[in-house]
Amino acid sequence: MSLLYNLLDEQIELLKKKGYEEKSIGSPDKEGWLFTQLRRSFSDALHQSWQEGEPVSFQITTTGFFNDEKDIVHFKFNYEFDLQNNSLSMQELELVADGINRKIAIQATQDIPHSSQALLLIRGMTHLQRQQTARYVPVHASKQNRKVR
Repeated sequence: MSLLYNLLDEQIELLKKKGYEEKSIGSPDKEGWLFTQLRRSFSDALHQSWQEGEPVSFQITTTGFFNDEKDIVHFKFNYEFDLQNNSLSMQELELVADGINRKIAIQATQDIPHSSQALLLIRGMTHLQRQQTARYVPVHASKQNRKVR
């Protein structure tokens, strides 16, 4: 059973290293709440995996406040627990802010951005969407309106 606890501890340490503690992100949640969610969800996934014999996915969430609480970012961490392979890994991180969703596929731990980069990643996505919108010219537009900006 200690192997399973080591898997959980590795994920908690990784989240801490990447700055996903309530104090670091200015979360209104009680300190340690994200890790409590992870422990509970992992426990549920462990029991479900034993019963079903298949990998189990689960999600934990938190909210951060940045720039003197002017900007809010919602974090959704998607995990998968595989009892057969004795693995617990983050599969995807979803960032939500300003009506923009940014999903980041996680193949390795270095793919997990530091919490301080979250707002920049969202704003970069917004800038990219604006550029794509500015270049879009409908097919049915007249030749005069087809000038590319």
